[in-house]
Amino acid sequence: MLAAPFSWVYHFVLVLLPLAYLWAKARDATGGEIVTLMAATLVLATELPMDIAVYSPWGGHGPIIAAIALWPAPTVAILGVGMRMYVRSQEFAQLPDAAHA
Repeated sequence: MLAAPFSWVYHFVLVLLPLAYLWAKARDATGGEIVTLMAATLVLATELPMDIAVYSPWGGHGPIIAAIALWPAPTVAILGVGMRMYVRSQEFAQLPDAAHA
């Protein structure tokens, strides 16, 4: 194992910076991208998944491992939303150049 599971949450703190930037640009996002940002914020910025896994009646090792495994998924989702928003902004930036050609 490369890092202890309890330290993984601290490594994903760096994902919160692009997440905050995407929320600032959210007025340009589609409905699906907003839902993705909300889910990613819930998983990465709160302890809700871990609290549910630990304190629920069906809690145990399996739900805790599943809660820890959730962190990479919103990271990839944030990258996907960011790339889609970036590509759209580049398309709009190139429209005036195409009109002059």
